[in-house]
Amino acid sequence: MVGKEAVHPALTDEVKERVRIIRERLDTFELRLRFNGHQPIPAWLYPSVIARVPQYKRAPSPGVTDIIVSKEHAERLLDALVRDGFFARAIRLSPKTHVGRRGRYYALAVNVTDSKESFTYYEDLGWGPSMFQTFDALNRAGRPTVPGAVLLRLQPFRKVCERAARPGYLASRAKTIEAMIRSHQEARKKGEKAKPFGWWEKHRGPITPLVVPYLLDSADRDVRHEALWLATYLYGRKELVPKVTGILDGLLRKPLEEEGSARMLACQFLGEWADDGAVAVLLRALEDRYVRMYTASGPRGHMSREYRAVWLEADKALRRITGADPTPKPGDSRPDDKVRRRVLTAWRKWWQSRPK
Repeated sequence: MVGKEAVHPALTDEVKERVRIIRERLDTFELRLRFNGHQPIPAWLYPSVIARVPQYKRAPSPGVTDIIVSKEHAERLLDALVRDGFFARAIRLSPKTHVGRRGRYYALAVNVTDSKESFTYYEDLGWGPSMFQTFDALNRAGRPTVPGAVLLRLQPFRKVCERAARPGYLASRAKTIEAMIRSHQEARKKGEKAKPFGWWEKHRGPITPLVVPYLLDSADRDVRHEALWLATYLYGRKELVPKVTGILDGLLRKPLEEEGSARMLACQFLGEWADDGAVAVLLRALEDRYVRMYTASGPRGHMSREYRAVWLEADKALRRITGADPTPKPGDSRPDDKVRRRVLTAWRKWWQSRPK
């Protein structure tokens, strides 16, 4: 156990300071393990958990387990997270910090307060084998086990993750899914009704999030597009950022009308993860003039139109990554090429004047 006077010598000074801050404020300790994403109501298949020391009244919330813990248990949870490496990976939230994204994932936050300020440390645990390491670490803190209900519901997915560790297992499953997607595309070419993105996920089940990296490597444009949709809207992971950055870089070298939707998805994904390494390729995406119109029927048969463009998605991603606002937001009306050139010029000036 990590004691008050001594912290494990392998820990950095920053982690030691974070642990000290929390240990001195254990009276206000609150741990939140939250599921984010589509929830099958009313089943609440994937519950969220709050473990807290303060015994204030809290209104019941569907799908949330509220646990009151002692200071001693809070300290054991703290030590478990230190050993797990949570405080080395977590970011400290501020009023300006933007967290949360599309997709299905668990997030862990530890919060303490005093009379002057609040300290919140946050980590996106993702949706895959790595999140079980943190759950197991919290379980080792003893009863009441914080992620107990979560682990019970996630047992089928955990078994899939264990099978996925076998050599060649994921590559084999990815080939099966690729074949399903190609078969679907062939049916579309014959005039059969198109199915929505991710339709085969219902057949593949829990294995889907684990094979997305393999699908992104596919040379087939339809498979790659499906994988980008999954990474953006369901099963994104930070480890995929370099891969998607490389994909966008390659797509921007292709003709304007080729894989425009894939370029938009790649920009959206990179904006979700706000990684500085994607800024250069997103600046190039501002030069892309691909525009697509979507129509939808509204009340009384009214048809609405929505325009999307690669450069608009790149602009949104850059604003989220950098926090910069070099020009007024272009809005969501029909994209105008004059506006695109104005936005591109403003971002280029920002790039040249940024601190080196």
